[in-house]
Amino acid sequence: MQYWAHVSAHVQFILTHPVGGTDAARGAASRYLEAAAAVVPQELRPDHEGSQQPRTVRRAVAFIRANLRRTVTAAEIAAASGVSPRALQLVFQRSLGTSPLRYVRDARLAGAHAELLVDEVTPIGTIAARWCFSNQGRFGAAYRERYGETPNDTRHRVAGAHDPAATGAESHRG
Repeated sequence: MQYWAHVSAHVQFILTHPVGGTDAARGAASRYLEAAAAVVPQELRPDHEGSQQPRTVRRAVAFIRANLRRTVTAAEIAAASGVSPRALQLVFQRSLGTSPLRYVRDARLAGAHAELLVDEVTPIGTIAARWCFSNQGRFGAAYRERYGETPNDTRHRVAGAHDPAATGAESHRG
């Protein structure tokens, strides 16, 4: 299940609960949505780098976001943008400081990272595959380069944050 599907289900639960019609419940749902949005990486937000970019880049980014979970080529991105692959490469480099395919990889890494932050159950390889990383070794290396830790480290860190014993909140016997 995708991140936003989880969030939607939680908000739906809050609002359909017997006290869901109260101001307190609506406030809780609003705070929950704000907290959930804070976890979403910039690269995956609809307004990321908005109208400040050239139209070609905006079209390419829209195509990339719509196709993050399938393999796309530079030629497909360029065709969706209405320019040649070389022209797209140049405008991406000028506007974003990266290539279109590096942008795709970074957006996929951000998606996998966001999913690892909220899903402690799905195998890391499955999450990587969902985001079109077919080679776990390359995924792990790219992830570590980007986030400074392995996907497994992220999972353990998040699990530790949810475990009271791991945070020292356990009771002490004396």
